[in-house]
Amino acid sequence: PEELTLYLTLEPRPTYQRIQPVTESIRATGIRRIIVGTEDPFLRERGHGIRALRNYGLEVILADGEEARGCQILYEDYAKAMNRFVPTLRLVCELRAESAERYSVQTIQGNIPGIFDGVLIDLNTAYRKDLRFAEPGWIVLLDTFAGLPLDSAFVAEYGKRLLVCAANTPDVEAKLAGFRKAGIRNITVPLKNGMVDMGLVLRKLRELGLYSIYCAEGKDLWRSSIQSGLVDSVLCHVKQDYDPVRTLSDLAKTRLEFALGAAPIEFRLVRPHWLMKSESGF
Repeated sequence: PEELTLYLTLEPRPTYQRIQPVTESIRATGIRRIIVGTEDPFLRERGHGIRALRNYGLEVILADGEEARGCQILYEDYAKAMNRFVPTLRLVCELRAESAERYSVQTIQGNIPGIFDGVLIDLNTAYRKDLRFAEPGWIVLLDTFAGLPLDSAFVAEYGKRLLVCAANTPDVEAKLAGFRKAGIRNITVPLKNGMVDMGLVLRKLRELGLYSIYCAEGKDLWRSSIQSGLVDSVLCHVKQDYDPVRTLSDLAKTRLEFALGAAPIEFRLVRPHWLMKSESGF
């Protein structure tokens, strides 16, 4: 093992977290040379793992350049969730050209690029029969008063992946008991302006280990997400007959008819036919 090199995308932690420290496991392998792609994004832990390995007498090299950037992109959502204590919340939409100077933004539901821990939907979406949710990932249902029937086709198809978020009132708690009996997970949060508090919902999802959430369907859900002030970015699909690079250029000098009104938004190309606006300023 001493002749081998161990490559890690993320800095290992030297602390006990249900299992022994990862740094201890690395030392036990007998490997003497480790290349780390990126430091721990959690500020409280950053650098401690590398220092522990070096204290063991191991050679540790921290990657730089494109290799480091690739690792940072891989852990982008995890890093944000660790430091903000809420998952990365992305809105997903479709861009449609209304004219040379105007694009409309439509909410969509479909195949979303990337890997997400969960999709956020409302009760109206759960009743739709034309939608399908690809695996993997949790389906996070905002059902304020636990009105989803347990005998519905939606529960029959997605019950094992369903996580219901409802208000923590006595009436709702009685209904949620039936959900738990049926093996459906749920969380409860206080009401805020007649709806569940989106900020608390996201914090509880983060506690459950969900680091990335996307919301693609429902203007009301978009509105509450934006009003929470916790939307990280918007991922926009460009129709296949549009040139995404030309669209990106056009967007720099135009305005979008957004779901809540006209809004200037800047985008970057993340892959063919997908644009992303990061660090939303709604």
